[in-house]
Amino acid sequence: MKQSGYTLIEILISTAIAGLILLGLQSLISGLYPAQSAQSEQNISQLQASFAMQRMLDSVRQSRHLLLPLADNPETDWREDRREQTVPASPPEGSSTAASAVLAMTLSPLQDLNEDGWADANNDQDYQDLNNNGSRDAGEAERIDEDTSDDMNEDGDSGLAGLDDDGDGDIDEGGKRQDDESGDNDDDPVDGIDNDGDGAVDEDSDEDMNDDGKPGLKNIDDDGDGDIDEGEKEDDDEDGQEDEDHYDSKAFYLSGDQLIERIPVFYDTNSDGKIDGQDTEITVLATGVTRFSVEYNSDGAQPIVIIELELGQGGEGISVQGRARPGSAL
Repeated sequence: MKQSGYTLIEILISTAIAGLILLGLQSLISGLYPAQSAQSEQNISQLQASFAMQRMLDSVRQSRHLLLPLADNPETDWREDRREQTVPASPPEGSSTAASAVLAMTLSPLQDLNEDGWADANNDQDYQDLNNNGSRDAGEAERIDEDTSDDMNEDGDSGLAGLDDDGDGDIDEGGKRQDDESGDNDDDPVDGIDNDGDGAVDEDSDEDMNDDGKPGLKNIDDDGDGDIDEGEKEDDDEDGQEDEDHYDSKAFYLSGDQLIERIPVFYDTNSDGKIDGQDTEITVLATGVTRFSVEYNSDGAQPIVIIELELGQGGEGISVQGRARPGSAL
């Protein structure tokens, strides 16, 4: 009886063909891993960039006071209104670059993280007592950022501590009374006027915030208690206390290739026995940042903040942009 089967040559040929097929599949699969890894990294960068941008835009829209960037000062040969920083692909080992691109604003009056019924930015927990009954009733708004000292954000340094406020390349030059690092102390009171001619308005006040020599607003009953201008001139809300409600400032800036959010916290982080503008925490919003740009555009009646953020190198990088008006969500 005749039996059929494969010859040795056929088996060898089939084995060789199968080996070639397997080798091709292995190369194909191996090639997919880097592609998948690159796509995964790009997706992560996109998520980080979108999250960070939304975080910054929301902070601008929910703030009453934009602190940085400043409006452009016509007396200097650099631009205070556009702050840009690019991170080199291969920075020299051990090098460090000061945060030249900075976005900063006061804390939102809507934020109440500890859910105690008071805005976190309301340091003295006071309000407008409309019916003069000594307790807060419905419709009586909180009074926030209404009584600062000559160091407006109470952090003990010129401008915002650790940051280059005026964009001249130097950090914290001058004393704590120079809230815009301009070289002059308390030269722009809160009165809606650019008193020092630097393009910015109300950015560097004294303990008497509007510099009228009276507590609160001159000839006005600020606290609604029936008395006018009672107390000392440093008591800007006529509540019997002085300089008890500083600006709680939030800042975004680069540290290496990391986008940092620095926020005020309401417990003693540095063990100095008090809670003030020096008590902060930082959070990394994005890594692999290659460019961060912030521009203050004062064209028109209301200023606009323009933000650009880039992550990743070359053609595979992620770029996002956004625009926001300070206080537009309040």
